[in-house]
Amino acid sequence: MQTVKIIRQSNGLVLAEQIANLLENQFRFGKWGFGLGAILDLVPIGGDVLVLILSLSLLVIGMRMGLKRVELKRMLFNTTFAFLLGLVPVFGDAVYLLFRPNMRNVQILREHQ
Repeated sequence: MQTVKIIRQSNGLVLAEQIANLLENQFRFGKWGFGLGAILDLVPIGGDVLVLILSLSLLVIGMRMGLKRVELKRMLFNTTFAFLLGLVPVFGDAVYLLFRPNMRNVQILREHQ
């Protein structure tokens, strides 16, 4: 049974990394990386909500991987913080690019393994 859990965790981590990379590292502009999240954030409200839904999928992956409550709360904070600041035009987009909440959440998932 332990082997099944390890495989499930590994698959969850791979999926989380793919989502985070899509949202935050998909494209390059010089040495700066950005993703679909930065582009979608330019669409008022709807783009922010779509990014929020994709970001919350990392939290679901964390729950399935068996993260502790404190780790899940950190992930939820990262996602909520980025979402709320993302509602502020221009400033929120800049903070999202610098804060990279999904990459932070992937790091929490990696530390759990």
